Amino acid sequence: EVNNGAVSVVGPDAKAPWRLRLPDEKAASWREHGAPGQVLFGIRPEHVTDAASARSAAEDGNSLTVNVEVREPLGSTVQLQLTAPGNIRLTAVVDADSAQWRESAFQAVLDMDKCHAFDPATDEAIF
Repeated sequence: EVNNGAVSVVGPDAKAPWRLRLPDEKAASWREHGAPGQVLFGIRPEHVTDAASARSAAEDGNSLTVNVEVREPLGSTVQLQLTAPGNIRLTAVVDADSAQWRESAFQAVLDMDKCHAFDPATDEAIF
């Protein structure tokens, strides 16, 4: 979705929409690839975390409310299987000292500088 020049990845659930704003460099790559309407969006688990562990503050465009489905303590970190609105599944790695991972739902923060997108028609990396 493009709004006032900003490019966002938009969740599929019209009843509970979410938008993740692409950094300018990623938006430029998207435009260079012909601005495909549909993309396969990905982000590594270490780049999805809770607000207490995030390297940037949770704000519109880099965070979304998630439900915790599975918790796997791994010593100093906890791996979480999450579900976002639209039945989008994510995996996150959070600091074991954070209290948020113990909740049934929390605000996940995504490091959008580390996200990836692929053209579903060609499997070509867009960014």
